Amino acid sequence: MPEFDPKEYRRELAVFNLFKGRIMLVFPSGARVNDISGLLEGDYKDGRRLIVFKDMADVLAKETQLRAVIRDWLGSVHE
Repeated sequence: MPEFDPKEYRRELAVFNLFKGRIMLVFPSGARVNDISGLLEGDYKDGRRLIVFKDMADVLAKETQLRAVIRDWLGSVHE
């Protein structure tokens, strides 16, 4: 099997980073998303963007924007 660079994403994925007191939803290709809500944070050179949630109430408060970001992201991975 040929070697590969794990930073060279050959598939699209979203990652949850779980911490005490916050959850980070990381989109490795989040820079492709046209996020007009400002929900996505970060300006990483590798294209990552993330969303930070404090608790379930925070998730529910951001639900509409989160759905829009996910729809846009899913659309961008199939272009």
